Amino acid sequence: MNRSKENAGAIFCPQGDLTIYTAQQQKEQLMLAINRNTIQINLSEVTDMDTAGLQLLILAKLESLRRNIPLIITGHTRAVLDVIELCNLSGFFGDPVFIPSDNADKGAIS
Repeated sequence: MNRSKENAGAIFCPQGDLTIYTAQQQKEQLMLAINRNTIQINLSEVTDMDTAGLQLLILAKLESLRRNIPLIITGHTRAVLDVIELCNLSGFFGDPVFIPSDNADKGAIS
């Protein structure tokens, strides 16, 4: 896992698996990043994700809303998109990359 400072925020860059086997360590790093004013999650190095990884993304979204700080998710891999779509959580994240194109024009962003 790689984490770096950029401007006033932090970039959380999990690498490899974002699964139950790495979730606790990833959560600790994610929470360090969330304690900045803004957070960007770069998922371009995620090779596998399960529901434990999904829970980390949900945690980041809920914490960003609670703290009223911006959350930017970038680098969506197919592994990430598959889990998001399987759990029908595209609208929850409000990220145009997560929302299927047939729903994007229907105001599916929440």
